[in-house]
Amino acid sequence: MNKSIFYRFPRLYLWGLRLLHRQAFSQRYRYIASFTRRGDFILEPGCGPAPLTQFLPPKSRYQGFDTNRHFINYGKRQGLDIFSGNALDPKNYRPADIVVVCDLLHHLPQNRRRDFIRLAWESSQKMLIICEPGKPNNYRKHHKVWQKIRHWLAEWSERDGQNFVRWNSYYTRRQLLAQIRLGFNIIPPKFARHQETIGEDIVAVFFKDRRTYRQFHYLKTVSAIVPVYNEEKTVAKLVETLLASPLIREVICINDGSTDRSLAILQKFQPRIKLINLRRNHGKGFALAAGIQAASGEIVAFFDADIVNLRQMHIRALLAPLLKSQTRVVLGLRGKSGSLWEPFFQHLGGERAYYRHDLLPLLPKMRRARFGVEMLLNKRFLPQTTKVRLWGLRVLLKYQKHSPTIAIKEYLQEAAEVAWGFGQAYHLVPEDIKIIKRLRRISDIDEFRRVSRHLHSRRLKRLFSRYILHQLEKLNRRF
Repeated sequence: MNKSIFYRFPRLYLWGLRLLHRQAFSQRYRYIASFTRRGDFILEPGCGPAPLTQFLPPKSRYQGFDTNRHFINYGKRQGLDIFSGNALDPKNYRPADIVVVCDLLHHLPQNRRRDFIRLAWESSQKMLIICEPGKPNNYRKHHKVWQKIRHWLAEWSERDGQNFVRWNSYYTRRQLLAQIRLGFNIIPPKFARHQETIGEDIVAVFFKDRRTYRQFHYLKTVSAIVPVYNEEKTVAKLVETLLASPLIREVICINDGSTDRSLAILQKFQPRIKLINLRRNHGKGFALAAGIQAASGEIVAFFDADIVNLRQMHIRALLAPLLKSQTRVVLGLRGKSGSLWEPFFQHLGGERAYYRHDLLPLLPKMRRARFGVEMLLNKRFLPQTTKVRLWGLRVLLKYQKHSPTIAIKEYLQEAAEVAWGFGQAYHLVPEDIKIIKRLRRISDIDEFRRVSRHLHSRRLKRLFSRYILHQLEKLNRRF
């Protein structure tokens, strides 16, 4: 059987995967890699050109095998441990901490899939991870012409030279979820399992023993803290996502004097959440301090209430370094590498995780910090901080929530609060403190720019010129 062009040229194969999955391509491999630790041995049958190896932690051991000589030669040139072998041959399997099966099931005859799952499960010592695309449940309802084109493209592009992949070879999403629930009729129900949907793929993790499962889920208790100020558009979905996470023991929401429907929305979640209602607005720092005071978890994780698309993979990425005892502080960076996000403002993001007892001595300063609380925390913990990318995470911007006049006023207030936090952290001269106090009362961009020019601190002037005024100028042009 002739191979498609993608199976003859590994680089083209990888390019096609990235084009097909887009952002989900990296997301799924990062998610799979989040279950691995230093020193783990990972075995991957049907590994292809082994894109997973780019995401594995240092000092983990990887071995893969495939029947495609082009992929094997490509992997060897990259210095990878890949050999020629069939996924249905027991001789190619050896005991491994983690066995990963990615995009392989639809290449196997349906009557041999159970044999393959049995081989992979018996080889795994800690867990078996299966990543497989699921076609839409209602794919038959699409336009007939488009349906035929889609079927032909899928079958043509998946010609691997060994098996003839038909459209019917793919599980529907409903069928795939049912197979995961049944353990593909091989893995008994007593073994814990977890699943995550990433793009068109479903990633299923089957844990070999309870100890491994607890290491990733219940080793430490986590309290999620959400400060809320006029976030009626996004807070409900965010809270639902946090409550659905097996990693989070409790969710604490602090209504910081909201004047919209935020409080009423939060009250509907009681008693599933702890709700702290502040009658007037005290600022983000005060709200976070109140949440930390009420938390019972060993770890506290902060989430901004204006996030529009928080997913379980984001929660896992933020908490994993702390749950695995790899660090004491985690800072989540929004956006993606090479984006237009300013590096300085990435480090002021609200998605963070700390050990609660590390923050208790800072509570008095946090209560006074308002929007400068992130600056305060960076000053105290940044040298010890592990940074993780929260890929695809987006927030509702102020001009999407309010009128332009109110949005600009809030941006100016927040910029002044960031400068105030900077001053508290770096002990500015009294003249600069007076200027920052004046900036906190200004609601006009031109006046804000004019007053900020009188600052004395070089570091603070650089902060304003490179970041704050630059961002405000872009906002001014927008409106």
